[in-house]
Amino acid sequence: MVQVTAEESTVLHGTFQVDEFKLVSVSSVYWKNELRSFSVEDVVNMGASMMVHGQIEPIVVKESIDQVNTRGQEERFEGVCGRLRYEGVKHAHLQSVLIRVHKFSGPDEELEWMLAENVHRKELSALERAQAYGKLAELRRKSFSEKSVIAGIAMGVEALTGTKPAERTVREYLEIDRRIGNKAKNCGATSPSQEVGIRHLKQISRVADEGLQAKLLLETVHGDWTAQKLKQQVDAVLGVVKPKPISKPEARQPVACQACKCSLILVHAEDGTHKLLLSQRRV
Repeated sequence: MVQVTAEESTVLHGTFQVDEFKLVSVSSVYWKNELRSFSVEDVVNMGASMMVHGQIEPIVVKESIDQVNTRGQEERFEGVCGRLRYEGVKHAHLQSVLIRVHKFSGPDEELEWMLAENVHRKELSALERAQAYGKLAELRRKSFSEKSVIAGIAMGVEALTGTKPAERTVREYLEIDRRIGNKAKNCGATSPSQEVGIRHLKQISRVADEGLQAKLLLETVHGDWTAQKLKQQVDAVLGVVKPKPISKPEARQPVACQACKCSLILVHAEDGTHKLLLSQRRV
C-alpha cells in the first residue's frame, strides 16, 4: 500500500510550484502519448518491485481536458511520465496509484519531461531519441528558426538531465527522424535495442525504401550487426563499388656494376620481384 503524508497531499510551493500529490484509483489515470516502448519483462520486474516496496515515486499527470467534477464521478487524469510504473502498479494489483499533478505550459514541455524521465531511468534507444527530438523540433519550428530549435533542444535536455548533447548530434538525430520511415520506426518500437546506435541509423537512413529500412533494422537487431557490417550491406544494396586500392610506386635503388662501372637501378616491384635497369653506361 502506498503511504502519503499530509504534507505530500497538499499543494506544494517553491521547488514544485503548484504541483499536487495525491492518491487516486488506478482507473482514474489514462494514457495517450508514449515516448518509448517496454517489454512484458519490464512490467513484470516493476510489478515485483511494487509488491515488495510499494510505489516509491509518483507518476506525473495532467488534468484531463474532459475533467468530470460532478458528484459521484471520479476525477480523470492523463498520464505524462511514468507509464512503466503505472503498469507495474496494475501488475501488482494495487488499488491506488500516487500521482503528481503538474500544469504544463504546452506540448513541448510535456515532451521534455518525458525525455528526461527516460534518460534518468531506462535509456531511450537511438531511434526513440530521434523521434523525441523530431517531435520537439516540429512543435518549436512554428515559432523559431532551425538553428534556435536545435540549440533549444540541447539546452532543454541539459536543464532536465544535467547532460547537454552537442548541437551537431541533435542535428543528426533530427535528420535521422526525417529520413527513416514509419515502417522502420514501428519495427523499432516492437523490437527496441540499445545496441542499434546512431551510427547504425545513419547507415539505414541512406536507403530510401521504407520496407527495406525496416528489414535492415530487424536484421541488425537479430543479427547483432556492427555499424561496419551494416554499412557493407547498405553499400551492396545501393550498388556502391568498392574502389580499387591504389598501387604503391615501385621502389628504385641505384647500384653500380663492379665489372664495367655502369650505373644501374634495382627496381623492387610490388609483387615481390626485382629487376635491373641500365641507367648510364660508362664510356
